[in-house]
Amino acid sequence: MNNAIVKLGFCLLFFVAGYSASAGVPGVTVTAPAVTNSTTILFDITFTEDVTGFVLADVALTGTAAAGAGTPVFATIDPKHYTVSVPALTTNGTLILTVPAAAATSVSTSDPNTAGSFTSTFDNVKPGLTVDKNDSPAQADPTNTT
Repeated sequence: MNNAIVKLGFCLLFFVAGYSASAGVPGVTVTAPAVTNSTTILFDITFTEDVTGFVLADVALTGTAAAGAGTPVFATIDPKHYTVSVPALTTNGTLILTVPAAAATSVSTSDPNTAGSFTSTFDNVKPGLTVDKNDSPAQADPTNTT
């Protein structure tokens, strides 16, 4: 009988601990490449628990590269994971994706999410190279390959 009580107590402790660890206000993490020369930036949005009501209109895109961006594409991976792909970047600079507080609601508690954002930098300027020819008569001209 004591063994059964211990097992029941362990199961209740596990259930309560598991519930309290996952329940509550959902947090959000946004990730993307910090710096890229790709003309499309893919933002990954991950909530700490399943949410509902999260749509593209909830996302804010700002920064100096936002003006030259194409229409974002929103995808639901599952109730915790979403992506926003921002194509056709033409203007170098920052692209900031922000998920504001209360953009989504916890499935388990109906609490709104906390806010989150990520800044990615678009840089498609190719590095340049300058060859400085020493005017020494012993140095051959590197562009003259006759």
